[in-house]
Amino acid sequence: MIVTEKKPFDEILRSLEGEEKIFIVGCGDCADLAQTGGEKEVEDMAVRLAEKGKEVVGTFVSEGPCHVLRTARELRTVSEELNLADSVLVLACGAGIQTIADLVDKPVHPGLNSLFLANVKRYGWFEERCSLCGECVLDFTGGICPVTRCAKSLVNGPCGGAEEGKCEIGNGRECVWQLIYDRLKKRGQLDRLLKYQVMKDFERSIKPGVLDLRGETQDERSIRIGNADQARASWHPEFEFGHRNWEIQLENVRPRGLTELQKALDGDRFVVTCELVPPKGVDVNQALQDARSVKDYVTAVNVNENPSSKMRLNSLSLCHLLVEGGIEPVFHITTRERNRLALQSELLGAYVLGIRNVVAMTGDHQSMGDHREVKPVYDLDSVQLLRLAIELMGGKDYNMNNLNGAPQFYLGGVINPDSDLLELQIIKMRKKARAGASFFITQAIYDLEKFSDFLDQVKDVKAYIIAGIIPLKSARMARHMNANIPGIHVPEGLIERMEKARDKGVEGVAIARDLVRGCRDLCQGVHLMPIGWYDKVPQILEGIVSV
Repeated sequence: MIVTEKKPFDEILRSLEGEEKIFIVGCGDCADLAQTGGEKEVEDMAVRLAEKGKEVVGTFVSEGPCHVLRTARELRTVSEELNLADSVLVLACGAGIQTIADLVDKPVHPGLNSLFLANVKRYGWFEERCSLCGECVLDFTGGICPVTRCAKSLVNGPCGGAEEGKCEIGNGRECVWQLIYDRLKKRGQLDRLLKYQVMKDFERSIKPGVLDLRGETQDERSIRIGNADQARASWHPEFEFGHRNWEIQLENVRPRGLTELQKALDGDRFVVTCELVPPKGVDVNQALQDARSVKDYVTAVNVNENPSSKMRLNSLSLCHLLVEGGIEPVFHITTRERNRLALQSELLGAYVLGIRNVVAMTGDHQSMGDHREVKPVYDLDSVQLLRLAIELMGGKDYNMNNLNGAPQFYLGGVINPDSDLLELQIIKMRKKARAGASFFITQAIYDLEKFSDFLDQVKDVKAYIIAGIIPLKSARMARHMNANIPGIHVPEGLIERMEKARDKGVEGVAIARDLVRGCRDLCQGVHLMPIGWYDKVPQILEGIVSV
């Protein structure tokens, strides 16, 4: 059913301004069940309008106003009242409203907002379960739809934001990937999650949707779609990344010695990268000064893209300025804001501007930032974005069109070693490595023993691991991260050290040094996230790492 909500009454009154005689149409199907447009709601609306001086010349509740021919017959039974009306107020979904607008030669006003296609849990309780995407993946996810029920529509595994089975956007929402994992594990079917889910073909759900069965039956349609899929798959049946660009193999396009970061990692040198957050505005002076202050201590500088979904200068521009200043950047690109058309253009543009290191990520959900009302894109997930970059490196765009010059990138991903969904995170990590990631940057780690356990579990992954480290500034900061940032867990022992320290800054640097020193024996590098402490970077690295 289509779930609707009532528009604010004042908004309805404003839409009816200048129209005194009103006819009200309700819906006896979905809107009735949603308690927005049945007999009771139509009667209540008539009373409220009369109290505001409107004359309600008639009311009518259709069996289902989205059915055009049936609604046309129903409206003929109330034609006399309709003729008296200045306008029609419709308490139905958008489809029903448009049906009435097509059938009645008068102004038609919506009284409801349409929300989603829902399952009815019980009367008055609805959950969105289907996005009408045209390509169902339920066979691989235990009958639970990640396209609809994941806030980011991720189909190749979870993001790093889930904690205790809850989605990062809050409001008590369950992480759908926790539900998928639990169900498949119970059934002994976790191997289904190993399959790479291809980029969706939105042409099948192109808007406005039309299905005309006068030209072909449903059976004929399914045979045509199946034959097209089998023809594409037969081109290279053992290739796991789907139907397009099947001939581009990772090993044929993987670069050699492309960047200083790659040379260092391939040369078994312990690397250090440092995070740089772009400014919220166009004054880049401080950001460039921060980058210059750490230049001699790091192999590369990672530039965030709208971290925590807070709008800032884009990563691409700042990375280009770093290139001009002789500093090697790592370009962060997220799928949150762009579809695959824009992502391809952004990657090509990055290469033209001299950028070679790229980290592909999904990005924090927009509801966590300072533009909560924006529409997220999430056309691809991070695994698919890596694969898309490989296709570009092979000289092809997404649809197998030849490029006039192919880019070359050293590709990386991110991983959360302390995730509550660690097994799923590792499955997704393996997918990322197969899709093209040569290195991974982790979420901030503070427990070296747990980090070592994680590394033991991913020894088979053919990629370098760079451990994230956020220097602690206070015990309060540590507790805040534990409470609010999924995947970060500062042990109580470190918090006590910060509480007891006379000089919090000195102690925070000492803890960071301990972590860097410990990581030297565990992984291939560290990624410092100084959060303004760029002047502390030399102190953290002194005597431990030399670049």
